Amino acid sequence: MIEPINPTPLNMANKFKYHCGNCGEDGYLNFDNFINIPDKADDGVYDIYNQYCPSCDSNLKNRVIMSLDNEPFRLIKDSLKTIEVRLNDEKRQSIEMGDIIKFVNIKTKQCLKVKVIDLLRYPDFESLFNSYNIHDFGSNNKKPSLDKMRGYYSKDDERKYGVLGIKIELLK
Repeated sequence: MIEPINPTPLNMANKFKYHCGNCGEDGYLNFDNFINIPDKADDGVYDIYNQYCPSCDSNLKNRVIMSLDNEPFRLIKDSLKTIEVRLNDEKRQSIEMGDIIKFVNIKTKQCLKVKVIDLLRYPDFESLFNSYNIHDFGSNNKKPSLDKMRGYYSKDDERKYGVLGIKIELLK
């Protein structure tokens, strides 16, 4: 997360405080010139170029938090699921390679962190599932996986946004 220090009334700053969601490092970023950076979502996250943590080289731009049911959470935790599937809606379109995602187990509130290592954009769930080994999605069978995704998302939204496979690497 990146926060400006002493922004001007025009949302300009040249010094920013950061907290790395990956390694926990806190520090400061300094720029030679003032830059204009609105907080678009009003959530404390500022989009300023690609800035990386000096300690772990993790992208500081995006702070992504996603909820998961107990079973997919366990599969990711046990490294049995390496591709998370979502609708490619506005929220997911901001995800970039190198981002850190914090998954929260809906049932237990336990958390785990993963690094985004690839983004797989497809027009529909079926195309995505047909392009990769179904085991990468934490499943043994495409049909139940497809049915489950269609239970979460409508066909209209699937057509409107397309789908996103988020290839992940579990962080220890």
